[in-house]
Amino acid sequence: MKLTRIMFGAALMLASSWCFAGATEDLLARSRALKTMSADFHEVITDEDGLELETYDGRIRIETAAKSFRLDTAEPEANAVVCNGKELYSYDPSVAQVTILSFDKIVQNSPFWLVIDPSPKVLEKFKITASGPDSFNIEARDTAVVYNVSFDKQGLASIGYTDKNKQTVKYTFEKRDFNYKASSRDFEFTVPEGVTVDDQR
Repeated sequence: MKLTRIMFGAALMLASSWCFAGATEDLLARSRALKTMSADFHEVITDEDGLELETYDGRIRIETAAKSFRLDTAEPEANAVVCNGKELYSYDPSVAQVTILSFDKIVQNSPFWLVIDPSPKVLEKFKITASGPDSFNIEARDTAVVYNVSFDKQGLASIGYTDKNKQTVKYTFEKRDFNYKASSRDFEFTVPEGVTVDDQR
């Protein structure tokens, strides 16, 4: 799984004429209600014609107060992305490499940051529009990528985006637990012995 897709999909999981106030306030209210979440995810990647290219399954955990999240993709990929609020670790065992990135440089420049910290400072970076009664499109000011966040009666249901090449990546969440008791250990990452470390902080 490519690093950029992991970071922004997770990712991933938003003040003037660039958005509709109603959509912004609605999205903020829903985002602020999310404190923790543990869920299975199903990731689907499609091309511009809707043809399915790849699928992945795994588990996601989020704790917004600690600005932390973790994505563990199941075999055969077996990738892990772990963010502790300071650093983001992306581990790809297929190439025996761990990439370390600064939380500020990566997460705060993606719409996933809205899930963790829906503040006015973050809002200034994005344009938000409603794409349905429970769905929102989020467009970063400086890129051509459009993100989508959807909710249902329980809470966060899916996160997706379409990139400049018109490929769409969508994470759908299942078996969601919004009362998940997060532990700091859930967001710790120990670099395995013998792997290459690419420290980009």
